[in-house]
Amino acid sequence: MQDLRQVLSPISWLIVILGFHPLFLIPFEPTLKEYLVLMVVDSTALFFAMKIELAAFLRKYPPPVENIFDFDGEKLSRLPLDQRRKFYEYYTTFPSRRAAFTLPASFVKALPGFAVIVFYWHHDQSYFAQFVQVLLAASVPWFYVFGASFIEAHAFVSRKFAEMHERYDWTEVFAGVRLPDHRRDFRQHENISMIAIAGFVIAVQSIVVAGHGLDGVEWLTLKITIIGLSGICLMSRIWYLNRSFFLGGLESIFAKLAAFDPHQPQRALALHTAPLLAHFELTFNTLLSKLREYEQELSHWIYSEAEKNRFKAIGEVSGLVVHDISAPLHVMNFCAEKLKTDPAPEDRAKYIHRMHESLGMATELVESLRSWLKNPNRGSASAVYFEAHTHVLRLLELRYYETPGTQINYIIDPQVQNLNIALPKPDLIHVLFNLFSNSIENLLSNKTPQPTLEVVLHAQDAGRATLHVRDNGSGLDADRFEELTGFQTSQKSPTRDGLGLRLIRRLVEQYGGTLKVEPALSQGTLFRLELPLKAS
Repeated sequence: MQDLRQVLSPISWLIVILGFHPLFLIPFEPTLKEYLVLMVVDSTALFFAMKIELAAFLRKYPPPVENIFDFDGEKLSRLPLDQRRKFYEYYTTFPSRRAAFTLPASFVKALPGFAVIVFYWHHDQSYFAQFVQVLLAASVPWFYVFGASFIEAHAFVSRKFAEMHERYDWTEVFAGVRLPDHRRDFRQHENISMIAIAGFVIAVQSIVVAGHGLDGVEWLTLKITIIGLSGICLMSRIWYLNRSFFLGGLESIFAKLAAFDPHQPQRALALHTAPLLAHFELTFNTLLSKLREYEQELSHWIYSEAEKNRFKAIGEVSGLVVHDISAPLHVMNFCAEKLKTDPAPEDRAKYIHRMHESLGMATELVESLRSWLKNPNRGSASAVYFEAHTHVLRLLELRYYETPGTQINYIIDPQVQNLNIALPKPDLIHVLFNLFSNSIENLLSNKTPQPTLEVVLHAQDAGRATLHVRDNGSGLDADRFEELTGFQTSQKSPTRDGLGLRLIRRLVEQYGGTLKVEPALSQGTLFRLELPLKAS
């Protein structure tokens, strides 16, 4: 398997090795012993030079992250947005820098081998003339490595970015990157490598012709032909890599266009690191983004006209109150039914206590609606996350009091507890209560063993925090979540399925946050909740 540290793939290495031998064996005609000495010295030099050369490259072009070869999407997704963009931008220039770096590095690496050919191999000319001939022959594989490494580095890195985008959605990263000038893109490197290989192959053929001695015409013709075929093989590989990568990139764009369905959620294209392809893809993504904006504007218009009495303004908050108040009322009804049966005195006290707590919860919900009516904008209200979280757990205990098997393992990241969220406490409680309830209902209905609900801080930057709320239930995928909570653009009346999630999504968006479902790394549902933070 190809490793970017080695630049070239195994096939390209095999081709350069096959192309290397005719260029040295035919013009210089070494003995078996001379050849073996060269192979040992050259292989040893290659082993050490590759390590030194990579360290020198990274010193000259320091990367934006600690390990540029670690394409761990989970780790990279935790980086701030600007750092992820720098990570991508570094790789748009990496292939050309790496390719250019291979030329002087190849010369340094080859010096021990040069010494063997000049000073150890038998020849009848001056050391300088022998050195010049070796330099001409060695330049052919050097420029092949220059061209092939440039293309293969682009292909390798572009594939890695596409894989990360597929799993972790790098749309926001690609949207703001700075792309290099694409007008002198692949043609420049291809032309340099092709012209250099052809020119140096002709030079080697000229050396063979000049020193053919007593060779017959047929034998001389065979030598020249083999050297020429070697050069053609190297150039063909570069031509194939270039066309395969560039045309493959265009085909991926055409495939996306062919499969485009405006009625389905569309993810932006991952950008290739090659600037020309990236400009094509960025244009497509821009058009897609504009289309989304137009769709959202249209959806908002339809929403305001067709559903303004359901989700708009007071409808959103009152809907949440009506939705959430069913829990304490249900508990009160349950306790009242139990009291009718005249249970033991200790049970009566327990049920009366539960009714009292449920009444307090219902009162809080009504008060939150009253305060919202007095001040719909809620001013500069905020809430400490841990206080709202603790309150929600108490409400959940009331709601699932009589339900067996509700021993949920609640885990909260210590980094989350002291976050000062720029939402009023009642609204934050609404959001968390509905998210947690959705997970608990799933865990209970599927009888999940060792049910767990976890809240972790995924990322935090100026002004906002991203929380991951995940469970180990049967899972809710992103498409189903969008179907349940998206704006109703069809003529069908919205169902009550997912009503709580739909309402709190609107509430979160009202405060400038977002709520969506992302692919979970393992079993369960992973909610991505972005909330504004209170300015300190």
